[in-house]
Amino acid sequence: MKNLILIIALFFASIAFCNAQKGVEIKIKRDTTSTDTIVSCEIKEKRFKNVDTRWVMLDYGLSMYAHKGKLNLPTNYFPLEQKIWGSHNFDFHLVRQRVNLYKHKINVEYGLTFQFNKYNLSNDFVLEPNQTEVTLTESTTALKRNHFNSSYLVAPLLLDFKIGKKKSYMRFQTGGYAGFLLKGKRVTKTAEEGRVKVNDDYNLNKVRYGLTARLGYKDFTVYANYGLSSLFKTDENAGFDLNPLSIGISIIPF
Repeated sequence: MKNLILIIALFFASIAFCNAQKGVEIKIKRDTTSTDTIVSCEIKEKRFKNVDTRWVMLDYGLSMYAHKGKLNLPTNYFPLEQKIWGSHNFDFHLVRQRVNLYKHKINVEYGLTFQFNKYNLSNDFVLEPNQTEVTLTESTTALKRNHFNSSYLVAPLLLDFKIGKKKSYMRFQTGGYAGFLLKGKRVTKTAEEGRVKVNDDYNLNKVRYGLTARLGYKDFTVYANYGLSSLFKTDENAGFDLNPLSIGISIIPF
């Protein structure tokens, strides 16, 4: 019984050790040439795949918007002034696929991503639903919470460059993305009414496309997305000419 427990413990310890070694194959062997029971882990160098597929990855960062490439908005944009640190971006990558183009140093990468953005507002102006253009009105009561959200389904396409050795390398990616609006939402909270959610598209752009870049060292990666399409529909933005922007890090990388 003690030998059986020891074998099981060594088996799982070996798996844990092998899993910690990136780019190896796990192979468990039992040594039958000895009277003692020995469990070993054989580590072999793993070949890179020409087509590598990963499921479920996550990026987290800050959601912002810029006017003509600048984060400092004109004075007449004050109803849409942001609390940057309360504005979040989540990119949930359902699937990503990387295809080798040249010696695994140059690759192309594409996939499918749910892009969630929360824009936290500094002032007590709220977006009004069911309007023909972007409309903000000042709340008659103090707002404890005031933000609007957008959800998009986008398809990224990137050119991937791997620089350095197998165990110590950098990765640079650049490309673009395009997708469509899934949902818009406004959330407010007051002392009297509590938290109130109102779903509407709020004249957000139905189509979103832009540029994306990623820079990583081993498993640590930072990213930036810049929307070439405007945040709101061009003909219905009421003069609020803004482009979405997000920066952050990969929590679950490729």
